[in-house]
Amino acid sequence: MQYSGSLVLLAITALAVVALVLTGWSSARWDNALRDSVVPLDRLAQSRVHSLQAELFTERLLQGDPGSSAALVLANLEHALQAARAIVSAGSRLGDLALDRPPSAALQAAVDDYVRVLEEMAGRVRARVAHPQDGSGLELRILHATLSEAGLKVENVLLADMNARYRFQRELDRLVGLLLALMMLAVVALRWRATAHQRDAVLKVVDSEARLRAFVFAMPDVAFMLDSDGRYLEVFGARRALAGGGRERLIGASVFDYFAPDVAEGFVRVIGEALAERRVVRYEYSLDLAGGRRWFEARVSPVDALPQVVWVSRDVTERRRADERIRLHSVALEGTRDGVIVTDLRGSIQSVNRAFSTITGYTEEEAIGNTPRMLRSGRHDAAFYRAMWSALINAGHWQGEIWNRCRNGEVAPHWMSISAVGGRDGDGASHYVGVFTDISQLRQFEERVSHLAHYDLLTDLPNRMLMSDRLEHAIETARREEGQVAVMLFDLDRFKNINDALGHELGDELLAAVAERLRARLRRDDTLGRHGGDEFLLVLENLRDPADAGSLARDLLAALDQPFVLRSGKEIYTKASIGISLFPGDGATAAELIQDADAAMYEAKRLGRNTFRYYQEELTRVANTRLALESRLRRALDESLFEMHYQPLVRLDSGRILGAEALVRLRRDGGPPIGPAEFIPVLEESGMIVELGRWVQREVCRQGRAWLEEGLEFELLAVNLSSEEIRRGGVAEQLRLVLAETGFPPEKLELEITESGLMQRGEEALAFLHELKSLGLRLAIDDFGTGYSSLSYLKRFPVNKLKIDRSFITDIPHDQNDVQLTATIIELARGLGLRVLAEGVETEAQRDFLAERGCDVYQGYLCSPPVPAELFRERFLVARG
Repeated sequence: MQYSGSLVLLAITALAVVALVLTGWSSARWDNALRDSVVPLDRLAQSRVHSLQAELFTERLLQGDPGSSAALVLANLEHALQAARAIVSAGSRLGDLALDRPPSAALQAAVDDYVRVLEEMAGRVRARVAHPQDGSGLELRILHATLSEAGLKVENVLLADMNARYRFQRELDRLVGLLLALMMLAVVALRWRATAHQRDAVLKVVDSEARLRAFVFAMPDVAFMLDSDGRYLEVFGARRALAGGGRERLIGASVFDYFAPDVAEGFVRVIGEALAERRVVRYEYSLDLAGGRRWFEARVSPVDALPQVVWVSRDVTERRRADERIRLHSVALEGTRDGVIVTDLRGSIQSVNRAFSTITGYTEEEAIGNTPRMLRSGRHDAAFYRAMWSALINAGHWQGEIWNRCRNGEVAPHWMSISAVGGRDGDGASHYVGVFTDISQLRQFEERVSHLAHYDLLTDLPNRMLMSDRLEHAIETARREEGQVAVMLFDLDRFKNINDALGHELGDELLAAVAERLRARLRRDDTLGRHGGDEFLLVLENLRDPADAGSLARDLLAALDQPFVLRSGKEIYTKASIGISLFPGDGATAAELIQDADAAMYEAKRLGRNTFRYYQEELTRVANTRLALESRLRRALDESLFEMHYQPLVRLDSGRILGAEALVRLRRDGGPPIGPAEFIPVLEESGMIVELGRWVQREVCRQGRAWLEEGLEFELLAVNLSSEEIRRGGVAEQLRLVLAETGFPPEKLELEITESGLMQRGEEALAFLHELKSLGLRLAIDDFGTGYSSLSYLKRFPVNKLKIDRSFITDIPHDQNDVQLTATIIELARGLGLRVLAEGVETEAQRDFLAERGCDVYQGYLCSPPVPAELFRERFLVARG
């Protein structure tokens, strides 16, 4: 049998080797067929792409399009020729695939025709370049049509060759499959013959194991095999310690060696009874063990005709003890699988079940004798418990949700049913039985189901239904408060191409990454949701200006400029088109606003994608103007297109020039510089104001240092500090670096801080000013009188000067209100020991009034408008010297 089995194994191995060889040979032929088909088709596709591009450039050239040229046409024709010749060129490659099979005659002829037409086309184009006046261009269009037909002919020949090779290969595979099937039948036959001889032996072993397994599984606790004299022959079961010793010590020993004589004699008597009557004998006995007295139930069964018995013993101590409580527990536990608590009429706990301990953490010993107050969570008021007891007393039953505190301190919801049960004689209630279920998982499941019903599973964003509800709520709020709401609908550009190329799994990963990036750019009040597919919906509440929606759209589009790196390491770039609609201008319902945003989004796609469009064209124009300005400002920062102008500060008592206020301007090609009123708000909104502020501080300090090194004298140069710079922080550290870098004396640099910007710091304003003052700087409060600063704060501020806003100066001395306000500010400054500067002085009457009232310094067009640095130097520094 062993020799026969070896032959069978050898035969099976040989057949397997043959099968592997046939399979490998077939696979190699398929690889060759694929290579000989894919490489020429790829070269043909490249050639046709270049020929189509040549046709496009030719048509544009004929129409006089300056974006086209003969060079572009010829370059594409040359690429098309190279790819066409590679169709039949030996060694032509596509990645790791190389073409080494000679072309068929039909393919060679078709390719030759195709190449001929390409060469003729190139010649005609060169002739057209040399003699542009000859011909109308019709011959070039005819040649392009001929070229297309020739390419189609090459493609048909390639496809015909490929189909012929594939048909032959499929027939060959059928033969290989037939051979493999025959070999499989041979293997099955050989295997069946080899295993037939083993079947009977295996069946016998299986039957024996089944008998033994059934015997072992039937033992609840511990079992012995004993002879008629009580001697141990074998020990089985998990609780062998009940026998009095380990298996090795027991086998061969007698029951008299381990048990008291009276107990051992009882064992032998039962063994004799079972052997004599040849039946199973039941026997109960007790043993004094380390944990106390335990009761056991034994079943003694004779083994066939042998003088041996099987003794199976079970510990029944707990069952005997439970008999005393069986009636009470049977009432409480009947029909329930949850936690059970039984109390008397005074509320003292009499019994609990195991589920009670599992749910609450309190053991039976801890609970019995206590009251249900041990579970009180504090979540229910006295009225809740009064209603519960009222129902129990009047109706004998209460049920509802109650929050209980477990032993570990956790509070969990339970569904509880409490009933009053009758006494032993049926006279009235004697106990209360509470049955409760932990519904924490049910609550979590309900929350999870609710979440799944309202949130997208992939991105965890609100879904279409929830977004519609939130949009309706936002509309109602805006309608009550006369506010505005913006709806932005995103659609990822060409996402279907990404999905088709990379698969749905990577497409889903990209959608989740896009959602996360968009969510990171939003305000707390904004709501982003997944509208479906590759569309996202954004609801903007508390909208102050419709243009703000465009600003956010630009920010979100910029966020998509960076590549998305997937878990596989692949980088993907994606863009989006955004449509924006506004409430109340564009619609009154969520459906209308979404529909309007959808229309605007498709308009954005139509206009080139990767942009946004408002549903109203006027807002689109405004937003685009703002976008153009922001782009121009970014370019100005990158290319240093800003410049500093200086407006002199003049003492009123002597007319002497103290210095100047530095004012930034944006250079404009072919026109005057742009003033800060036009671009500062955009810079503040975009955050670029911080970068500009650093440049201004450095440039002013550099210029001031240069003037000092020339020997030119001035008392100070003033620089404005915007509220946005103050809000973002880091001002003092930045100024410390600038002063150290430029060497400009800090006592000659004055910071003008707007009153409103200072008040935004609240309690931190005082510390902020002291931090600046510690650098040795001068400090002035700009636009004083236009904010809401507290005088109690003002007297504590370490400032040197108050600057009266130009709005109070313009109508002096004609407007008595402005006269009184200006006089009051000057008196206030005098009282606080501060100097006063008035800006916007344009008339001598204004100057005389300020001088009469005791103002220290003025600036304005009466002296000079802001001028470039060199002009200020020549007019006010050099001339004075």
